[in-house]
Amino acid sequence: MASGFKPHTWGARPTASANLCYVAGQTEVARSRTPDRERRVPHRAPCRLQWWDSDSKRTASCVGETTNLSERGLAVRVRHFLLTGTRVEILLANLAGDPRRISGVVVRCQRILADTFELGIRFVD
Repeated sequence: MASGFKPHTWGARPTASANLCYVAGQTEVARSRTPDRERRVPHRAPCRLQWWDSDSKRTASCVGETTNLSERGLAVRVRHFLLTGTRVEILLANLAGDPRRISGVVVRCQRILADTFELGIRFVD
């Protein structure tokens, strides 16, 4: 490298700023550690999903963990595969104390692990 850059190796201390991380054979990657930008701490709220299971001809339910929440919908991790278009009732923990019941429809179901799925649910009126 013409710039005199030496990649960080095990046991050696980096000679550059603490805000930069050097990876051998790759370009430098900046890490923002400024005081005005706090590190993001994800909040995972538990929720309960309920839906009509056409195979068993009864209502089914499960507990999940929200991974993203917006005004129009949410993403939740569960251990059940649900088809796109499935209508669900969501019981979501509320900061005010009482849980909130919301209706939605599954718009995405993606396998995360062998037995874990992430559902994208759009709220409906």
